[in-house]
Amino acid sequence: MEIKRPFSDDEFQATPEPVRLYIVQFEEIVSKLLNETEDLKKRVAKLENRVNLNSQNSSKPSSSDSPFKKPLKKKKSKGTIDNYARAVRRISLYFDCCPDKLTPDQLEDYFSQFLDTHSWSTVKVERNGLQFFWRHTLKIDWKWINMVKPPQIKTIPDVLSPNEIEQLIGTTRKLRYQVFFLTTYSMGMRLSEALSLQVREIDADLKRVHVRYGKGKKDRFVPLPDLTLQALRVLWSKHRHPKLLFPNAKGSLKTI
Repeated sequence: MEIKRPFSDDEFQATPEPVRLYIVQFEEIVSKLLNETEDLKKRVAKLENRVNLNSQNSSKPSSSDSPFKKPLKKKKSKGTIDNYARAVRRISLYFDCCPDKLTPDQLEDYFSQFLDTHSWSTVKVERNGLQFFWRHTLKIDWKWINMVKPPQIKTIPDVLSPNEIEQLIGTTRKLRYQVFFLTTYSMGMRLSEALSLQVREIDADLKRVHVRYGKGKKDRFVPLPDLTLQALRVLWSKHRHPKLLFPNAKGSLKTI
C-alpha cells in the first residue's frame, strides 16, 4: 500500500541523507503493517462468511452481527454474547477455518495450549461459547473435551472490622469518599451498585434502598441505616445532582 508523504519531492531531496533513509525505512514498516492489516480483515471477513453459510445450511437464520444474537437474545446478557462470539472468532483465526470443521483432537490441543496462557475461568467461558455455537447455532452434537482442571485454591476473604472501617473513613479527606465507603459497607453493596445509586431509589420512610440491576440483573431491597441516610443527605446537599447520589465532575456512573 502506497503512503502519501505530507511534503513534496523537492522538500524530501533537500532533507539530510540520514533523515531521508529514516523516512524511507519508516514508510516501509508502515506499508507492511497496513498490508498485514488488510490481509487480516479479509481473513476475518472470509471466516464470518463461512460461519453465516453454515448457519444457513443448518436452517438457522443468519445474523450479520453475531451468530449468537438470535439464540442468545432472550437467554444471555450482552457480555456473554460478546464472550461467546469472541471464542468462535479466536479459534477460527487460530486454525484458519470454521470451527465446525475441527476434530476433537484439534480442540483438545487448542484448549491445552489455551490453559497455559489463560485462567481457568477464561477457559471455561471459551469452551462454553464453542459448545453453545455447536448446539444452538450449528445444530450438531458437541463432543465433550476433556481438560485437566487445575487444583482449586480456596481462600478466605479479608473482612475489615467495624473499628478498621471507622479508621478508613476517618482518614479519608473528601466527604464524597467518606460517604461512599460508609454506604458501601453499611448496606453490603457492590461498588457498581453504590456508584449507580440514584436519589429516587432512597426510601427514607421505609428505611430501605432499591438496588436495581444487581448481580444476575436482579433488583433487591437493602436496609438503610439512619447514619447512612443522614450522611447521604449531607452529601446530596453539597452537589444537588438531580439524579445521582455519587456524581463525578462529568456526572458519570463510572467513578465518583
